[in-house]
Amino acid sequence: MFCFFLFLWIWCDFLLFFLFFLLFLRFFSCEWLFFTIWSTFFMPF
Repeated sequence: MFCFFLFLWIWCDFLLFFLFFLLFLRFFSCEWLFFTIWSTFFMPF
């Protein structure tokens, strides 16, 4: 029973994280991509 609850808790946690990640990608993908490219190419100089 405890293992089942633990599994359920981990699964819910994973689902919440996944949903948050999808929302994050949907709303901030352009800005995040731009920031990543900018930091990669222009930060060292």
